Amino acid sequence: MSKSKGNVVDPIDVIEGVTLETLLAGLHNGNLKQEDIEKATEGMKKNFPEGIPECGTDALRFGLAALSSQETSINLDPRKIVAYRKFCNKIWNAVRFTLAKLGADYVPPASSQASGHEGRMDQWIRSRLARATEVANRAFAALRLGDATDAIHRFWWDEFCSVYLESIKPVFQKADTPPERVAACRNTLFRCVDEGLRLLHPFMPFVTEELWQHLPRHPAPAHHGHHHHHHHGHPLETLCLAVYPTDVSERNEAREAEVDRALAAVNVIRSLKTRTVWWTRSGRPRSCAARQTTSLRLCRRTRPRLRCSRAPAV
Repeated sequence: MSKSKGNVVDPIDVIEGVTLETLLAGLHNGNLKQEDIEKATEGMKKNFPEGIPECGTDALRFGLAALSSQETSINLDPRKIVAYRKFCNKIWNAVRFTLAKLGADYVPPASSQASGHEGRMDQWIRSRLARATEVANRAFAALRLGDATDAIHRFWWDEFCSVYLESIKPVFQKADTPPERVAACRNTLFRCVDEGLRLLHPFMPFVTEELWQHLPRHPAPAHHGHHHHHHHGHPLETLCLAVYPTDVSERNEAREAEVDRALAAVNVIRSLKTRTVWWTRSGRPRSCAARQTTSLRLCRRTRPRLRCSRAPAV
């Protein structure tokens, strides 16, 4: 990209959004040659047929950090920044879900360590949080911001939102869930959101600050915990003063391997194509679109018929 050729993207346009017409009009405000204007116009119409949607500061900041692993320059693709805007929305909804499950009367424990009543998925997500913390701190020390954003994005999107939140819904839905199990799940939720926001804060300061302000506060300084909602005995007023997470003591590679095997099996089931295969009287296979069913069924007529259908949500 070159400013002299008119094919650069103004960061303000990414933050606030801009129409294609405004982008094209901007090409005539500089000192570009007519030949360069024509080439830039063609490129703008091809790359941004509908302009650039509003992405916000946090998404742009995160995107620039994520792309910083490139050589000496960053080829900024606004479509990637749009994806990070959706990441902001994902985090927002995850925190809303967490606050709903914590309830208005929830008080964080004095220590953030496991109580011993955690389930497999609680242990798994705590381990993955420790992994993200480890990678982020190592990446900051090596000035590899792209590695830090990758680890934090994976934790929030792929692990906390896509897997853990879905796995714990039965804990809150079943009336016979033991109270200590529910409490352990709530404490795990709180720790993941609290430390997850602090991990993300250097890259997305605005949305993380806004969400963190809605989290419950510790009633007293957490001398043995790792939340640090207090500073010199006084409650923190801003996430900017919170200690960056460093605790990796709950890393559990054995539990991670166990859950990884289960997730791999789920992915295989979900990847089954929605199609029916059966054998005709001539012995040749024939297929057609299958109906939506909730299981894999083996049916028999004159010859065995295997129906492969879309698996239910897991």
